[in-house]
Amino acid sequence: MVIAFGLFSMPPGGINKQPNVDYHVWMDRQMNVVANDPNMAGIDGLEWWTSSLADEETVRFVGKLYRHYAIEGRTNMLTGDPLFLTHLHNADFEQGTEGWTLHPAETGTIEARRFPRYGRIEGRYMGLGRPADPEHIGDTFLWMKRSEKGPNTFFQTIHGLQPGRLYSLKMFSCDYADLINPKPKKMEEATPFLGKVTIRGVDHDMKRSFIEMYASTPEPKIPIWITYHWKVFRAKSTNAQLMVSDWPGESEPGALFGQDRHLISWRFSLTMNDAKGIVSTRIEA
Repeated sequence: MVIAFGLFSMPPGGINKQPNVDYHVWMDRQMNVVANDPNMAGIDGLEWWTSSLADEETVRFVGKLYRHYAIEGRTNMLTGDPLFLTHLHNADFEQGTEGWTLHPAETGTIEARRFPRYGRIEGRYMGLGRPADPEHIGDTFLWMKRSEKGPNTFFQTIHGLQPGRLYSLKMFSCDYADLINPKPKKMEEATPFLGKVTIRGVDHDMKRSFIEMYASTPEPKIPIWITYHWKVFRAKSTNAQLMVSDWPGESEPGALFGQDRHLISWRFSLTMNDAKGIVSTRIEA
């Protein structure tokens, strides 16, 4: 028997669906059970499937797990980080706007909302062909309506960083109008992200950071174009500030005033730091 673990960690579908759980530590715990449970002593092998649906940091971490448990035959945990994380509070907006500081451009342009099964639409696997997940994971988000009077912004202090370690911010955004009134669109016809994500007090790694769009699948029947944000940075102190604006700059409004946008699922993960030899474990908010 060969055990195949699910590696899915990035869109359009993934099982890394809880922003307050360190996905790499969870991966480590699964392999640690295999390495220590007597009932697993006779297995013929194990694998993580599939790298085509995993971010590069997680693929690197799989290699370290293989070496630690399968090649070196160790039985202790590879990671030393906690499973549950507290870098950000209310990262999925499940408690409304608690923990976040909001600066709306005018009355009624920022609020917490929910949409049935949005977590699955975004790409969090809940199971196919069945009703929405009982816990409704990922169905909540922060809705913003762009205004010509100024930018809508919100921010929160990031806590518990380790100076010198690399972190990555994972964020998703889409046009709210596409969610409630879906229409078939090609990527070039979809509304791109109009705004700015700023992390203050850190050193940014622009070579590893990117923004790209993907079509939701397999739900809904008419796919929604979602923007996937991945920002890598190195902590300079124990705290930093995350701020999001729906204007590209303070005096750069962009276009499409009155457009509804929602921004969801703030996630932080610890990535490889070759200089200090720190293994690729994750910290998610």
